[in-house]
Amino acid sequence: MVGDTIQGILMIVLSIIIFNNPDAVLATLAFWLGVIVILTGLAGIIAWLSNTKEKRDIFSLIGSVAVLIIGILMVTKTGITTKAITLFIRVIGCSNCVILINGS
Repeated sequence: MVGDTIQGILMIVLSIIIFNNPDAVLATLAFWLGVIVILTGLAGIIAWLSNTKEKRDIFSLIGSVAVLIIGILMVTKTGITTKAITLFIRVIGCSNCVILINGS
């Protein structure tokens, strides 16, 4: 009971911080998304290296290196990443409005 109250108070404080600093929150989201993309690229490269030479596919390595480079760019260019996230959210919102209007 007390834990739920404390959790509720912390969520209210966190929401106030988020609504007062939306740019900082979006930049943080972009950074961590980039970190996840970097880790995905590294995992792909490690998986490629751990396969036997007969099972290695050069296109898997190229894809993993490309994902790693994109992740590094996302972390170093957070301004572009935040704009891409904002655009993505707007496109998803517009497509949902079209679906609601059409009744599909």
